[in-house]
Amino acid sequence: MKTEGGEAHVCLGNKQVAVGDAVRVVRHECVAEKVAGGRASGAAEFRCRPRTIGTGTIRKVYDAHYSVASFPEGVDFKEGDTVEKAASRSE
Repeated sequence: MKTEGGEAHVCLGNKQVAVGDAVRVVRHECVAEKVAGGRASGAAEFRCRPRTIGTGTIRKVYDAHYSVASFPEGVDFKEGDTVEKAASRSE
C-alpha cells in the first residue's frame, strides 16, 4: 500500500527483511497471445513477464507480516506490483 513521500507498507515481515535491506518492485506485464490449436477458435493465452520497476530500502519493520519501504523519486510503483527482497552480493 502506497503511503506518501515514496513510501509503502509492504508484505515482508521480520523473518524476511531487516531495516536497511534492499528490496525491488516487480511488475508482471501480461499480454494475450493467440494459441494455435487452442480449445476454442481464436483462443488466447496470457503470457506474463516480470519486469523490475526499481529498488528501495526497508525503513521500518512492524511485525512478522509488514514493513515500510522507501523508494527514490521516479520509482513508479502501484497496486498489484510485487515487492521482494533483493539478493545480496553474498547470496
